[in-house]
Amino acid sequence: MSISLKNPLQSLVVAGINYRKSDLTTRGRFALSLEAQRNLLQTAKVAGFSEMFTLSTCNRTEIYAMTDDPATCIKLLCEQTEGGSDEFIQEGYLKNGQDAAAHLMQVTAGLDSQILGDYEIVSQVRQAVQLSRSHHMMGSILDRLVDLCFQVSKQIKNQTSLREGTVSVSFAAVQYIKGKISQAASQPILIAGTGKIGKATARHLVQYLGTNEITLINRTHSKAEELARELGLRSVEQHKFEEEIRRAGVILLATNENKPIIDADMLQGYEGKWIIDLSVPSAVSEDVLKLPGIRVIQIDEISRLKDESLHKRQQDVPLAMKIIDQQLESFLEWVNMRQQVSVIHAARNKMQLLSSNEHATSIRPTVGNDHPNSGANERIQKVISGMALRMRSRHQPGCHFIEALHEFITPELINIP
Repeated sequence: MSISLKNPLQSLVVAGINYRKSDLTTRGRFALSLEAQRNLLQTAKVAGFSEMFTLSTCNRTEIYAMTDDPATCIKLLCEQTEGGSDEFIQEGYLKNGQDAAAHLMQVTAGLDSQILGDYEIVSQVRQAVQLSRSHHMMGSILDRLVDLCFQVSKQIKNQTSLREGTVSVSFAAVQYIKGKISQAASQPILIAGTGKIGKATARHLVQYLGTNEITLINRTHSKAEELARELGLRSVEQHKFEEEIRRAGVILLATNENKPIIDADMLQGYEGKWIIDLSVPSAVSEDVLKLPGIRVIQIDEISRLKDESLHKRQQDVPLAMKIIDQQLESFLEWVNMRQQVSVIHAARNKMQLLSSNEHATSIRPTVGNDHPNSGANERIQKVISGMALRMRSRHQPGCHFIEALHEFITPELINIP
């Protein structure tokens, strides 16, 4: 019989790349489309992974997994993106164990976002987990950790000012338009992409800019049509895209494509346009940047937008970190308890095996009467109880496992008559 005494938390790994070290172009090479995320999870399952989810947003691309081989996570990521392993080693990061758990809590809380307190990340994590669950890749460790991350996010929302003001990419984009583009409310606005960010941007435009001169377009037209009905806006089918970008004065791009959807040929001779690109990878070809009279604002510039609530949010970061530390401690205690239970079960099974083994009688004296197994169950329970007490006070499962077996085969150590 074998027993694993390794702390399972040591196998918790995050392999990622984010805005702190990498620019938009680099992040774009490692961005995972929805199809790529599905392929990665399927490949990982075949490779023997049992717990994994992927997170790909405008700020980051990350893989969270239970593995003793982080290099395979990097390999899986590079197989599904345009990024290479050498580039990842230079631009990316690996964290494991407690550091990886703390990182996910900070990410979910919006503390690791370009816009401090970004609340859109919560739904993005939730979607990532749902996708993983649909591939049966969420196990006990990641499930427990993610649940605590959502609790952290809720506590921070209720107990701090971290979610006040400009705390999402979609809201920041609208604030930028409102502050920087004169007469934006009277110009035709086109939103390409009606996923989470596209939807939120459309709602914010209606609410804060006070305009319904907005056209929605999406690869799946029914999604754009549904949102248009909800907000009283206009929607068009995908084949009218070029016509619509020439008509619009402000173009918002919130797509999830692997290549640009706007190039210079589409805009030749159409000056005075603002393109707000919220996509990663960028949805705008580089040749558009050279066109006269076309302003392209990318997501990193939007994310650097500061508002009057930023200072207050920054002041509440220590309180948010304290909440994270408390939940992290709770997670570590749960992992410790879970490990103790597995060690105790293994010790009990080993003692029962010794008790039923006829060869064990040569090392274990008869107790209580003439039958060699008499009193074995009582002795096992007494040894296990002592082992559990010691494990609660001193986290040394391997030592206590050996000590408990020694007590079992040497009854006088536990005062058995």
